[in-house]
Amino acid sequence: MVNMKTYFSEVQDEMKKVNWPSWPMLKSSTSVVIFVSLLLAVTVYLFDLILSRAVGWIL
Repeated sequence: MVNMKTYFSEVQDEMKKVNWPSWPMLKSSTSVVIFVSLLLAVTVYLFDLILSRAVGWIL
């Protein structure tokens, strides 16, 4: 079993290999995620509104 010191040393080595995004790329990706989330929320809301009125009309 690997001891804790070796484990954390290997984690540190692996973290150096990570390709971290630049600040502009991070802001751009965040904007896309927020936009898509809002678009999905509005779509689900509209489908819910339409289907609930259709069920209310049928019943």
